[in-house]
Amino acid sequence: MKISKLICMGIFGCLVNLITACGSGSHDGKTQSYAQRPIPIIFGFAGNNSCNSDAGELGFDGIYGQILDLQRRLVEEGHAEVEYFVTCYTNGANKISYLNSWEQRPKLLQEESVVREKVFEKLRSLHHAKSLMVGHSYGGWLAMSLAKSLSAEEELGYFYTLDPISKKNCNFSDLDGCNEAPRDILPEMREHIAVSTDEWNNYYQDNTWFLHSSAISHASSNVKLADADHFDIDEHGAIWQDIYEKTQSF
Repeated sequence: MKISKLICMGIFGCLVNLITACGSGSHDGKTQSYAQRPIPIIFGFAGNNSCNSDAGELGFDGIYGQILDLQRRLVEEGHAEVEYFVTCYTNGANKISYLNSWEQRPKLLQEESVVREKVFEKLRSLHHAKSLMVGHSYGGWLAMSLAKSLSAEEELGYFYTLDPISKKNCNFSDLDGCNEAPRDILPEMREHIAVSTDEWNNYYQDNTWFLHSSAISHASSNVKLADADHFDIDEHGAIWQDIYEKTQSF
């Protein structure tokens, strides 16, 4: 009699646990699904003179403001967490400042090599998490110069260049490289970017006659925007709608 009673109690307990598990899954399945995924990340690199001042303070407009808005939107829509890493250049692009979601305090007036190592370190730790990288102007060149050196263990998903301009070939003393995509990123380097990223979308304009990029044959798509100039293309609605739609796979 005692044995049969114990068996019945065990079966009843299993049924209760099964019903509870099924019930909780049905009510919050989307949140649980997001929580089980590796944390996705969005990288954003702004262009020359994109910091608020020569003190290197980050201003939350332009590309970094768009990324923070995107990150907040994704979390509000049910993603458990989305990380970000944003940078800005001082005037003349001599120094670079950055802010990320895991340290939360801006690091001002850093050497570019410090930022590069931080980005590669993060890429190596993703463990198949979704990622997106976007860069504008000198920041587009920075994104390309990072992506051309990706190794097999440094994973990168969607890749966006917004009117990328070479920091090496376009400066105040030499305007020769200011009307084209960065030529110091050689064809074999561009090919490496293409095969090392899931999708490369290049946006450019020529309304700013003295400062504009161009099509890049290795990119997955090239879009010339008729209603943008070099200084506002990083806030163009069509670009950020496209980026938002891509992040739905996060």
